[in-house]
Amino acid sequence: MAFDPIPLFKKEVFARLGDFSFELLTLSPEKVERETGYRWVKQEPIGAPAIHQYIGAMGKIAAPAEDKLTIAGVLHPEFSGRIDHLKRLRDMAASGKPQRLIYADTEIGQNMGLWIIQKIKESRSIFYGDGIPRRIEFSLELEFYG
Repeated sequence: MAFDPIPLFKKEVFARLGDFSFELLTLSPEKVERETGYRWVKQEPIGAPAIHQYIGAMGKIAAPAEDKLTIAGVLHPEFSGRIDHLKRLRDMAASGKPQRLIYADTEIGQNMGLWIIQKIKESRSIFYGDGIPRRIEFSLELEFYG
């Protein structure tokens, strides 16, 4: 099923997950990794070399068995973004609802479908005297829902 592109509203937006925008002023990703797995079964006939059979097709549409996306970056609360941006993403994950992902790899954005937040990692360092971090590294692991 093809998705219609949805505008991102601003050119500075890297991606949108639900109502959260990844941009320079919120959480600006430094690295994005995508992992797509396909379903193959290994057949080992007697007296012959092993062969693989593709079983990932759903009707006429070949669909991946799994599709994962990892977004990683650094947040500097004194310059860009706020600490509560990660809390907003945690609240979104805790809601248990899949979120629409719009990825800005085209001028108007590409609707990637619904995704779930599997994991959020956070590492805080370089603290002020009151304990507020000056640097927060983050990683967000998403998985395709449908």
